[in-house]
Amino acid sequence: MSKRRCGNVPRTGREIAVLTRTHRQADLQLVYDDLVRASLSIIPTCYGRLVYLTSLRDPNTGRYEHYLLEETYGVSLAQAGLEGIHIQSYRSWIAMNLEQKRADLYLYLVSLSSDKRQVLQTWLMTTPYRSLIPLHTQPVEREVFLSDMQILLGLLMNELGIDGPEGAA
Repeated sequence: MSKRRCGNVPRTGREIAVLTRTHRQADLQLVYDDLVRASLSIIPTCYGRLVYLTSLRDPNTGRYEHYLLEETYGVSLAQAGLEGIHIQSYRSWIAMNLEQKRADLYLYLVSLSSDKRQVLQTWLMTTPYRSLIPLHTQPVEREVFLSDMQILLGLLMNELGIDGPEGAA
């Protein structure tokens, strides 16, 4: 099976039109290209890209904020572009098989300065990966993502010889 890279989900006019009715696909592509060139291209994992894109979303309002993109393209187009990129990256993750997801998640864990074991135990208790789900996704995508994360955490904990903490999700 060929290796899928994060963000390589085909972008159709229909998918982008769902995000916004006021922006042309070509305009959204410019936002995507700028973000990839400036930020996403240096993030080596799909999971890491999801973490980064989620960090641009205000948890209280669901709006994405990126000063440079807003200055260049305007708030509305930057918002629509960031939301679209987040959904694309999320769907790229969903489309990977479990082995690819495990490798991607492990690479992300290795890139952190924190102890992998502590991170995994904390993730089991606090489930921070739930916040990585874009607001406008299908329920089945959410179910797949959450189910796969539970499986992946279990696999990685088993590989690292870690017992789950009491009260883990």
